[in-house]
Amino acid sequence: MDFKHISHKIEDIKQKFPNQKIGFNTGFKSLNNLLWGFQLKHLIVVGGRPSMGKSSVMGDMILGAAKETSIAVFSLEMPFELLQARLVCNYADVNFKKLQRGKATKDEQKNFETSLVKIKNLPIMINNDCKLLGTDSYWLNQRGIKLDETMDYKIQQAAKEGIKVVFVDYLQYITWVKPSNDLRVTTGQIVKTLRNYAVDYNICIVLLSQLRRFEQHRTKKPVPTMEDLKETGDIEQDSDVVILLHRPQYYKQKEIDLMLNYKETDAQFIIAKHRNGETGTIAVEWCGYKMSFRDLESEEKF
Repeated sequence: MDFKHISHKIEDIKQKFPNQKIGFNTGFKSLNNLLWGFQLKHLIVVGGRPSMGKSSVMGDMILGAAKETSIAVFSLEMPFELLQARLVCNYADVNFKKLQRGKATKDEQKNFETSLVKIKNLPIMINNDCKLLGTDSYWLNQRGIKLDETMDYKIQQAAKEGIKVVFVDYLQYITWVKPSNDLRVTTGQIVKTLRNYAVDYNICIVLLSQLRRFEQHRTKKPVPTMEDLKETGDIEQDSDVVILLHRPQYYKQKEIDLMLNYKETDAQFIIAKHRNGETGTIAVEWCGYKMSFRDLESEEKF
């Protein structure tokens, strides 16, 4: 291939970088301002240890993005009805646990019922059944599996129907069509495939991933790092953005002296990788009563 001069099709840059926001709402103004929203052709990994709130932050992001575009969700861990109820409680700002136990106040019940009417009009599609990824036709035929039963087909169809942001909850629940004996190889293939689909179908894919459990004998600091991403370094390599969730108060203060100054609601989004921008830590608030996160301060830049 010949070299191209810097001026080649330089006017096209105006279309790629217009003087306006270029991503979809993440549900957090602070995150929007750092990442410029959910951008097309990006694979965004949201990692967290067990009970850190991965599914909760996904709910916040779904409701934020659905204000601007159509959403598809592969909820591989949480049943449809439970995800549906949690999204409604989040939208209504209602205590999820009280509602589950039939102890919601009259105002909370009213807010919940009002939100049911509003949320049903949001462009959110949820799939619970599709966990298989990969298009090896021989392997599929041998097992009597149709291509339209795979996640690959569902993602392609979603993109054709105008869906722009796809959530997958979560990586470790995906089944690769032709798994390797080496889990790292299989996980790497899954991540590379999703990254390629984000680019090929001009969508943003938000992939949740489990992190290693905190082991105090290994380190005194429970703050997650890229090294805690399970199974493979390909997650770090192929993703455009990596967000690590951290709730300091989750760990017992008496065991970790560094945690003494944290409150129950303190939480952090650690932007450990940002291919086209800044990294850093964003302080947010954990709202345990509705299993949700929210911004600490109002930011209007996005």
